[in-house]
Amino acid sequence: MSYHGYVHCNCYQTGKVADPPCKEFFRFDVGGMYLKIPSELYESDRERAFAMEREFTAWLDHSCEHHGMVICNEWLFDSSGCDLFYTCLGEKGREKNFPVLHKYLPRVNDGILPASMAKAALQELAALEKECTVRERVILAEKETGEQIASTLSGIPLFLMQANHHCFFLDADGVMVVPSENWYEPKKEILFCSRHFIQGQNFPGKHPFTDVKTGRSIQCTNNLYPLRGIPETDHELIVYLEPDYDPGHVAILALKRLAEASLTTGNPIHWG
Repeated sequence: MSYHGYVHCNCYQTGKVADPPCKEFFRFDVGGMYLKIPSELYESDRERAFAMEREFTAWLDHSCEHHGMVICNEWLFDSSGCDLFYTCLGEKGREKNFPVLHKYLPRVNDGILPASMAKAALQELAALEKECTVRERVILAEKETGEQIASTLSGIPLFLMQANHHCFFLDADGVMVVPSENWYEPKKEILFCSRHFIQGQNFPGKHPFTDVKTGRSIQCTNNLYPLRGIPETDHELIVYLEPDYDPGHVAILALKRLAEASLTTGNPIHWG
């Protein structure tokens, strides 16, 4: 089971769109925006009832710039992620420190977080986020295409490959080239290390790696890019860091976006 949240835009309330078809059956409440067509109408004139549904769906999908009149739609977590999130919340004093989140976060795909509670929810989410540890992910990529070649968590050197006389590792300092005999202890002797370098192409089996800033270079028998095949030209490779969020932190960020949308539109967050 997956848990989602969404917030309707306020284009209808602010008069930016025409009234919905079959307005007498239109509802906007804890169930969202929908038509409540009487069951008697389905029984007496099924085709008309279905036609009304189609007209309403078209109005909902195409009346404004927001598909389905939804301004924010977020996946939060699956069942196991939900359990872990609530466990984490409980460990941090759920009822005492996070009363709004404790009361309104979904246990099932149903219900709402009222717009009147959005500001308080944002404050609680900000406090909860401060307690999260954000790791750094180290990424090696080809600069022109942005294609990621490899990644690892900061502090955990990643073995990339072994050449005739060298081994390649990736960590926060960059791509390291070390003697093959030191593969088990990569930082014992570093022959080359760079976060921004050119992988040259002389001819197969000879690939110079040159640091863009210092001009320092080393020649190796293997290439890092492309991942398959032999390079036909030089390639500029970069190493950069970006936040690596755990699933609980990802859910917090999604909930913040939902709460911000609720605060902006004045509409509740719907779970479902």
